[in-house]
Amino acid sequence: MMMGRSSTGIRKPPTHRVVGLQCLIAVMAAGIAWSVGGLVAAKSALLGGLIVVLPNAYFAWRAFAYNATRSAAKVVGGLIQAEIGKLLFTALLFAAVFKFGQPLQYGVVFAAFGCVLLGGLIGSALLLTER
Repeated sequence: MMMGRSSTGIRKPPTHRVVGLQCLIAVMAAGIAWSVGGLVAAKSALLGGLIVVLPNAYFAWRAFAYNATRSAAKVVGGLIQAEIGKLLFTALLFAAVFKFGQPLQYGVVFAAFGCVLLGGLIGSALLLTER
């Protein structure tokens, strides 16, 4: 499968595949949590996973907005803005989940967050490398 090319010939990474993988891991974590700990555990796992998935989807959308430009400053500026936005979005989601998501199992939230984050890192290494 070919990755999309911008007008400068630079390949756009298939970040949607990594975000999709993270969604799958979040749903699987919720399913496992449900079978082991019930509905509250499943909700906690799903929310923990979404705290990773949503900011990463935002980053992927924002980071490559200037991919077709020839200005390195715009590309770097876009990446910096995307990363800052992702970090703020993550903090906002943690606050919202802990404020409005009760009842929660906090350990499950953090475990799912870690699993989805780690799955995204491994997925990035496998899905985004040139072959």
